[in-house]
Amino acid sequence: TSQIFSEDDYINWVKDYHPVMQQARLLNQQSAALLLQSKGNFDPKLYGSYEDKSFDQKNYFRVGEAGLKIPTWYGVDIKVAYLWADGVFLNNSSQLPINGQAIAGIEVPLAQGLLFDQRRAQVQQAELMEDINEAERKNIVNELLLEAMEAYWQWVYQYEVVSVYESALQLSQRRFEMVNTSFQQGDKPAIDTLESTIQIQNRQLNLQEATVALENARLSLSNFLWYENLTPLEITINTKPANLPENSSIESSYELKNLLANLEQTHPALQEILLKGKKLEIKERLKKEALKPEVKFNY
Repeated sequence: TSQIFSEDDYINWVKDYHPVMQQARLLNQQSAALLLQSKGNFDPKLYGSYEDKSFDQKNYFRVGEAGLKIPTWYGVDIKVAYLWADGVFLNNSSQLPINGQAIAGIEVPLAQGLLFDQRRAQVQQAELMEDINEAERKNIVNELLLEAMEAYWQWVYQYEVVSVYESALQLSQRRFEMVNTSFQQGDKPAIDTLESTIQIQNRQLNLQEATVALENARLSLSNFLWYENLTPLEITINTKPANLPENSSIESSYELKNLLANLEQTHPALQEILLKGKKLEIKERLKKEALKPEVKFNY
């Protein structure tokens, strides 16, 4: 409902409420959840098992184990546990002290998984996904803001065109009044009044076409305006853009060359491609690691 709708107000509104902007923000949450999930592979794991067999009122055997496994970044797994076993027909290899037995041990891969494994690959890929999603988010935001700014300046342009045609129509009407007065006083022929009338009609037609174009531009601009709970908005007919600056600066060719030179490090679309390449390198390294023999040392 504001009479003046400036470029800054418009951009801030699009950034705050446009559904695409809200969707882009979810990419950061998605990558954070993926990283948390991948780091969960290194969380300590509690486990337990229990087997019991009884028959004919006899305890054949009871065997149990409870422990904790701690995976580490370097592929070594640490294990601590407590075992107990008793029974009439207990397997000799399962014999334990009466009070059970506490154990501690390690498992070390000697070939496959020593330098690289699935767990480390998932963490590195998740860390890259943070940067990939951030680049994708910036790319989505850039495209949205570009389309939004095109719609805004098209609206400004059509508004200025209507203003020019309104002024031109007023000037044509004043000219007709002056020509008509000169004709009545005998200073000009009647044909001049006809020419002035045709000019007014042409200016009216131009104004009508410009007004229709302005209305279309206003509706296109309203497509980018939303509010809370995805409520679409529409700017009113009385709303007008801020006054255009009298002087506008043009970037020098040196600054343009400097921008192009650093495009690979700054443009989110290029960054996204490069980061996806690194992600594929991790996947390739993991595939090569799978070609090694699987040899593990347990103590």
